[in-house]
Amino acid sequence: MKSIRELNSIKPITIEIYKTLHDLGLPAHIKGYQYISFGLETLFDKPNMKRIHIGLLYEEIADEFDTTKSNVERSIRHAIDTSFHRGDIKIIDSLFGHSIDFDKAKPTNFEYIITIYNKLFLNL
Repeated sequence: MKSIRELNSIKPITIEIYKTLHDLGLPAHIKGYQYISFGLETLFDKPNMKRIHIGLLYEEIADEFDTTKSNVERSIRHAIDTSFHRGDIKIIDSLFGHSIDFDKAKPTNFEYIITIYNKLFLNL
């Protein structure tokens, strides 16, 4: 259990990231959740990274979690699949409805992450 000091040191954007991922039906115990949340925090800490190829974000995540870029990509893809199967379709549609075609496919990893980033950024 986290101490009061540790809880007070959590950045407000981190709390919003966790809330958003929870609302999207993403379970916190899967690796992709950890990778997506860290990736979003990285984008807020380094805003110029969102203009760079997603591969660089994968590298940052892989370095942080001592894994490979391909494992990061695969885990995020699995997390998105899980989110779209378990999440509230109204919430998912409100966030992604204008950016993807639900009849064709789920968003790409980058679309998923950048859409959440933009939503959170606009709500700051």
